[in-house]
Amino acid sequence: MKFTIGLSVLAVFVTAALANIVPRDFATLQNDANVVNKDCLALKGAIEQLKAPVSTPVLLSLITSSNNLSVALIALANDAKIAGPITDAQALALLSISENSIDNCMIPALNELSANAILLAAVKTEVEAELKKLQASYLACASNLIAICPSAEKPEASQLAIKPNAALATCLKAYA
Repeated sequence: MKFTIGLSVLAVFVTAALANIVPRDFATLQNDANVVNKDCLALKGAIEQLKAPVSTPVLLSLITSSNNLSVALIALANDAKIAGPITDAQALALLSISENSIDNCMIPALNELSANAILLAAVKTEVEAELKKLQASYLACASNLIAICPSAEKPEASQLAIKPNAALATCLKAYA
């Protein structure tokens, strides 16, 4: 009898522990997505500060913002890999945050950076390296997020993941 009660108590604790793990994992993913959005906005702001002649502080802000965004994307990618599958509602919440970041920030920032290629001609090699790092981080993040989405949400996630590709390709071409 003690053994059965002990197993029942253990089962309750394990169930409670598992219930607490899943929301924290999703909360972490949601927080990571919000950090990506914030860092994307910071990069967009740094790009908007570009004007001739490009000052050292503006250039440093651009590089720092790009690095921060790459780090945030990698953090989201790694946490997505650890979190495992998510529910439809969780996927839709992450897709909403991601779509906002991509449509309202990432694509306009890349387009602005492409338009300012002449201003950054002296440091185009460095900008190209940052763009490639950003691209690799983004692709890893998108891939891991698509992997954890439920089957019903994978097509939408895949479509969203390729949205910035044209702007990124144009930007890379401007600095190649």
